[in-house]
Amino acid sequence: MHCETRLSPEERTLVASRPTANGEAHDLYLRARSAWSLDDPDAAIALMERAAQLDPDFALAFVALSSFHRRLYFQNVDPSPERLTMAKQAVDRALELDPDLPEAHLALGRYYYNGHRDYRRALAEYEIARQGLPNEPPLYNDLGREPGELEVVLGLPQPTLGLAPAILHRRVVLRRGRRRGRARSSRWSVSNSSGVYTNRSTPMPAFAIAGR
Repeated sequence: MHCETRLSPEERTLVASRPTANGEAHDLYLRARSAWSLDDPDAAIALMERAAQLDPDFALAFVALSSFHRRLYFQNVDPSPERLTMAKQAVDRALELDPDLPEAHLALGRYYYNGHRDYRRALAEYEIARQGLPNEPPLYNDLGREPGELEVVLGLPQPTLGLAPAILHRRVVLRRGRRRGRARSSRWSVSNSSGVYTNRSTPMPAFAIAGR
């Protein structure tokens, strides 16, 4: 007698959204993220490595490992070249498994940003990630904060710049306004809830419209 298992739409969505078919690996993944949030990086890395061992095709586990190693490096917990290398190896493996995974491109962008201050490569990876993570807050929050970063962004073509969200445009506008000796930035504001320009006196610039 053949019995067919029927899944509800909600169950099908849940199954499709699981990053691995290995239940034990998924549990370890969740436990690792919890350990990291509880400031236990050693446990987090050990758990995530076990998850990746159980399912060598678990791309998001390698993304998380890259993030853990990168943060330990960037936060000066272990600023060794070996730690940064581990971050790169993990994200490279994630991209081997899934070249289009937006979380992997975000992790690679963070690697370039935090590990090498390579703002052009970071921005290029953020743009790729943005296609699949359009509402991800960390994508551009850091760009334009460190000396020299915004100069790189200002040198990009406006069509490329237009892909960035309002937080980055605002920094560009502020810097351009200072350079031109105008109070230009005071005419523009960004809504915290939507991240969209509001302009109190003049039409919104074309590149800002493109950034919506």
